[in-house]
Amino acid sequence: MGVDEPSREFDRQVGAHLRSVRKLRNLSLHGVEEACGLKASIVSAYERGERTISVVRLQRLARLYQVPVGDLLVDDPDLSHRRSEEVAEGVCIDLSRVELLGGTEWNILNRYLRSIRRVRQDYDSRVVTIRDSDVRLLALMFDIPPTDLHDRLIGVGSTPA
Repeated sequence: MGVDEPSREFDRQVGAHLRSVRKLRNLSLHGVEEACGLKASIVSAYERGERTISVVRLQRLARLYQVPVGDLLVDDPDLSHRRSEEVAEGVCIDLSRVELLGGTEWNILNRYLRSIRRVRQDYDSRVVTIRDSDVRLLALMFDIPPTDLHDRLIGVGSTPA
């Protein structure tokens, strides 16, 4: 009996996520092998979605990456695909609205947006468009799912890009 396409897609999505977390931790495949004993070729096969990872091995990687096991998983492939498309739009953020918000998260967001303006040398505009990759990075910093951050940014009066 073969593996059905939704399961393969799930393995690919989990694998891609495992790869991104590993790279965020600045670990090579060989570094993972040395640190937790999983062969580099096996970890690579998980990251490509060619193999389904066991819970035990997922736990080993979670300990190594210092993240909860659940953070290494993805939602239902169909739902995740649709939600990631929503985030891929990016968000236009009105800087004057962000300045009125309080709290540590919003201070971090404000500093991040100002750094984007400096990099883009866009000092005239009061609006900054952040991309899908920015939303994902900020979500990692805030320890929330990217789709939740996207929705929260829209909630403060920003608009999809």
